[in-house]
Amino acid sequence: MPRTDKAPPCLETNCDQAEEQISRSFQDRREDLANGTGEVKDARLVLVRGMAALEKIRRESAIDYRELFELSPNAVFVWDGNDVIQTANMTAATLLGYDKAENLIGRTWQGLVVPEDRQAVAENARRPGASAGASESEFRLLRSDGTSIFVQGRTRVFVSEAENSARTMVIARDITERKATEAAMHLSEARFHSAFEFAGHGMALIDLQNRILEVNPDFCRQAGYSPVEILTKTAMDFIYPEDIGIIAENVQRLNNGEIPCFEVEIRYIRKSGEIVWVQVNSAMVRDAAGAPAYHVVHLQNINGRKAAEAALLSQARHDQLTGLPNRPAFLERLEDAFASSRRGAGAFAVLYLDLDGFKDVNDTLGHVAGDRLLRAVATRLKNNVRESDVTARFGGDEFAVLQVDSRGPSDAGAMAATLAKCLAAPFQIDGNDVRVTASVGISFYDPAIADSEEMLTQADLALYRAKEEGRDRYCFHSAELDRNLRERVTLSSELRAAIENHELELYYQPQVELASGRILGLEALVRWNHPRRGLLMPDLFIPIAERTGSIFALGRWVLGQACQQIKTWRDQGIAPLLVAINVSAAELRDYPEFEQFFIESLNRWSVAPGEIELELTESALMESTHTQMRGDALARIEALGTSVAIDDFGTGHSSLALLSAYPLNRLKIAQRFVRGVPDSARDVAITKATLSLARDLRVKVVAEGVETKAQLDFLVSAGCVVGQGFCFSRAVQAERAAELLRRGFIEPNFDEGREERQAAPA
Repeated sequence: MPRTDKAPPCLETNCDQAEEQISRSFQDRREDLANGTGEVKDARLVLVRGMAALEKIRRESAIDYRELFELSPNAVFVWDGNDVIQTANMTAATLLGYDKAENLIGRTWQGLVVPEDRQAVAENARRPGASAGASESEFRLLRSDGTSIFVQGRTRVFVSEAENSARTMVIARDITERKATEAAMHLSEARFHSAFEFAGHGMALIDLQNRILEVNPDFCRQAGYSPVEILTKTAMDFIYPEDIGIIAENVQRLNNGEIPCFEVEIRYIRKSGEIVWVQVNSAMVRDAAGAPAYHVVHLQNINGRKAAEAALLSQARHDQLTGLPNRPAFLERLEDAFASSRRGAGAFAVLYLDLDGFKDVNDTLGHVAGDRLLRAVATRLKNNVRESDVTARFGGDEFAVLQVDSRGPSDAGAMAATLAKCLAAPFQIDGNDVRVTASVGISFYDPAIADSEEMLTQADLALYRAKEEGRDRYCFHSAELDRNLRERVTLSSELRAAIENHELELYYQPQVELASGRILGLEALVRWNHPRRGLLMPDLFIPIAERTGSIFALGRWVLGQACQQIKTWRDQGIAPLLVAINVSAAELRDYPEFEQFFIESLNRWSVAPGEIELELTESALMESTHTQMRGDALARIEALGTSVAIDDFGTGHSSLALLSAYPLNRLKIAQRFVRGVPDSARDVAITKATLSLARDLRVKVVAEGVETKAQLDFLVSAGCVVGQGFCFSRAVQAERAAELLRRGFIEPNFDEGREERQAAPA
């Protein structure tokens, strides 16, 4: 311990007390001598012994003090009345970053204190009672490297009246870490308080019994209550009754420690009674021992988002043009009807409607008028069914009605008749009287029906039959339609493999000059040599190919085979002037590479564009007109020199419009009109009108289905130059067609034509 000129105050206090005790004993001996009761030597002996005892006490106290002073885990500083440090222990030196305690001797105490804390430290030392007992305070001391530390100091002032001086002792311990922890906790609490109070959403502290402990202003705003009102309620008081279960379940799992937090979307009830959607996030806060303490709950108003979601859902479930439910929404209601009927509710029916002649409206009045018509149709349909029934639009001109609680097929038929009647009245569209009819397919509930899709398929099949039977009528689904469907599915599957298995074959029917029988060209017609069913005609599998998408591969095969056959005949010196190939509407509508493949086929087999004629039905040309890209492709093909013919002219609904839309090369009078001449005045008039129109437009004509001498004579007399039919030849295989080409002409055989007509289709 460093030596000083003065003993530490505590050591001096002990010695003073011993000296005072010796003085009292010596004084007692003096009084005995004065009274004559004692001896002088006794008094001296007492004094000597007392002084020896005093020295021993001083020595032992100093040793004890040094040991305590040096071994103390706390820093000890002692300074005089001039604020100069007289002594300090090694703990103090280490605390302040010094190697030896002597480095602190002679420094002023205030010089060690951080300037901002000096006044408070000085006032604490001067505080009344500091000399009688220790005072405590917390302040900062400067270390040797310029940094500071927090200490907790116990200060005591020792006053010596004899010397008229005072000394001060401070025992200090380092509390820097504690102060840092407290500062961090304070900062954390301040941040939490700030986040709690000024959060842009509601926050609440809720205990484990769902009592509300504290809320922020936004929570009050969302709930519509004052803080005082809220604190008298439980968290469950605000929740919409139907949503309490989901909250209670999650809170229980949170309290049990199964989950650390949860997030749910529920409804809250405001003070006004208004119900709002909120997103609730809740997390558990635990105490120092890890036990659950309370929940921190975040409340976010999501009414706007919910409204937007509802709008999007409604938009996704409704047709944008008419506002009616769409197909997915209809299927959901149909599934509900299935479930209800299986639980014992009444039966139901699906009515599948398709407008007859809707494309004519689009063609003549335009698509805007067509959209107005669809909206008007939707209104009429909805106004003529019950509130409990469901009316939907599937797209285009297709609608569906779900008739619930139907007593039987007769109810469904009555509804179909009602809907047909309501649609029969003319519509006023842009000042025009527009009339449309509807074909309806009906499927009635049967427990054997697997699901909604199957029931819709049944209604669709019935609709298809209604169309085939003349439109403007309704048909019920039947077992026969199911058999046809299964056959169609089977053929569809087999058709995909037919090309690879070389089961398809092109037949050729001659087109001749009617007056002379000279062969002018051939029409290529595909046949399917089915391994089990035998030879299948195109009218059986072409519609299937169009529905399933197989028509694209089939069309490529037909075009490629025809071009290859033309080259073969040219190499043999018997190539026809023209080969007509039928093209499907689907190929023009959905196959963007048609034009490219057509040109590639011509180049591959060295076929001139003029050697090919593309035959399209009126419906195919109408669809290519509506699809501008396909129409342009067809126009470019025509520009190459390939002719385009309308097959079955007059059987469609827009023949004259097509003639103005395309620079067509040939019209083919439909067999249904040729068959009626010369006996049917109507068919005669149509045939003559077609020939007259063709002459005026400078378009060639081909008569189809010529079978009798009367038909041939009429056509020649009417000015028809080219025809084809059984009286000349049915469609034959390539080898037989080569024989006919070598001969160059065909004599009509009316008896053979009659036999062929009876034996085989055209």
